[in-house]
Amino acid sequence: LTSLSRCSNFTNSTTFLFEVWEALYHHTINIFHQYKTENAETPTQPEGYDEYSDYASFMTSKGSKDENWKFWGQFILRDCSVFLTLYLAVRLKKWDLRVASLKEMAALFFAFNRPHYQKLIVQHLSDLLVMPKEILEHLQSGKFVASLSGRPGHSVAIDEAHEMKINKDLKTSIVRPSTENMNRLSLYLGHRTKLIENLKRQLN
Repeated sequence: LTSLSRCSNFTNSTTFLFEVWEALYHHTINIFHQYKTENAETPTQPEGYDEYSDYASFMTSKGSKDENWKFWGQFILRDCSVFLTLYLAVRLKKWDLRVASLKEMAALFFAFNRPHYQKLIVQHLSDLLVMPKEILEHLQSGKFVASLSGRPGHSVAIDEAHEMKINKDLKTSIVRPSTENMNRLSLYLGHRTKLIENLKRQLN
């Protein structure tokens, strides 16, 4: 519970969040179906009937009458759904889905007063508009994520990979110093030096 309240464990936090989202989604859909059954004027739906749009309208209507329904309706249909699509975009290497998710999330950063992300997300989306074609094609091919296991659907964001590997080894070497940990760290530092030098050379 402590890790959930502090969001100190990304895997536990996202798993809990998505399970809550799924449970609420199922529960409200069941309520929606019960409502449709009790108030059905015709036993069959007309041609072209869009059940999701009908469900979304039902949730909006309930939210307009009750603040509790409004809060959880927005959580199901907007707040958590956008985070879920971003999560899937990273895991599945779907660049366009990632960009679409960030566009939807931009308003949330302003609504919840997150000034750091407000600035970064707008700048990022602006950069994409003027980014060279070859770089965009590189990103669209899935090179914006890293695959640690090689398994489809298990890719991680670059900052995740950094935290899971590089930062983890560094913190482990400091907290639990040992010959093995220090050797691993010393091997990484040499590699990092080469990466930095390569990056500087390319940028210059």
